[in-house]
Amino acid sequence: MRTTTSKLTTKYQATIPKAVRNILHLKTGDTIAFDIEDDSILIMEEWQSAADEEAYSDL
Repeated sequence: MRTTTSKLTTKYQATIPKAVRNILHLKTGDTIAFDIEDDSILIMEEWQSAADEEAYSDL
């Protein structure tokens, strides 16, 4: 397991580290989703279809 970090700005923004962007194949303009359950958070890759966009549009 690898660990990588990122600091929050004063606006609570964080840069997604390059290693994470590479693994998730993220590029500028992509949308990511955060699934929150109890004390766990799962970062989801960008969805690709209109059906996915509709399903996750209220996040």
